[in-house]
Amino acid sequence: MNEVPLGFLWPSIRERRARLIEAVSVMRKLWTGEFVDFSGKYYTLETANLYMKANFPIYIAAFSVGD
Repeated sequence: MNEVPLGFLWPSIRERRARLIEAVSVMRKLWTGEFVDFSGKYYTLETANLYMKANFPIYIAAFSVGD
């Protein structure tokens, strides 16, 4: 919603869902504590590292009115 006042279009529900799925995948890879290379449709990482390990569930709540 912050994009709209700046003149950017809000992505479709399908794209927002795909971005979320890819973002969660990136977070899980980073939480391994290893260096991560990732090249997805929306996100790219080169030798990224959080220097920590984590392993816990991710809960996501969302609501949207159809596109």
